[in-house]
Amino acid sequence: MPTKAFFNLDIQKQTRLLDAAKHEFSQNLFENTSINKIIKNIDMPRGSFYLYFNNKEDIYLYIVESYLKKFKKILFEILEQNNHDIFESIICLYDYILENKNIDHELVTNIFLNMDSKQLELAIPELLKKEVDGYIIGSINFDDYILDEEDKTVVMSIIFTLLFTNITKSLSNTCANKKVREFYISQINIIKKGLERR
Repeated sequence: MPTKAFFNLDIQKQTRLLDAAKHEFSQNLFENTSINKIIKNIDMPRGSFYLYFNNKEDIYLYIVESYLKKFKKILFEILEQNNHDIFESIICLYDYILENKNIDHELVTNIFLNMDSKQLELAIPELLKKEVDGYIIGSINFDDYILDEEDKTVVMSIIFTLLFTNITKSLSNTCANKKVREFYISQINIIKKGLERR
């Protein structure tokens, strides 16, 4: 995550650094990204980069987290509209992300389309722990499901991974959006049915 020095930069300098990093992460798999290329594009000395971020993992996580935070507020609004049912809401969130013209689809594609297994292992557990535990889970009605607190976190991890995976499929245009959506809904419904109280 960024250091205090990063937040003391003026907004234009923050934006230039983040835009250069987003571009680099969009062009390469995580292990092939280069701090040197990021700083070269904006004429930043290597030492200055390390004043703002400890390493490329830090700036990568910050970019992914900033993207996820944009949708956290939307998810809460959708949960309110769907009586706090996570399974209905997560499908609505998928639709919202793909259909809303104000969403930065290029950013979504750039981050998630090139996300390999190492990046998923790095980003998803840490960000889900930070964003989901307690805060989102506390806003969901789990009364119809047999789940303890640990199970809720595992289920949310699965649900969000499915969301990211299917958004990526839709935005990459490798599959017809209608088929991706139908398959995504079947995945969510199987999880829901498996958890319902008998």
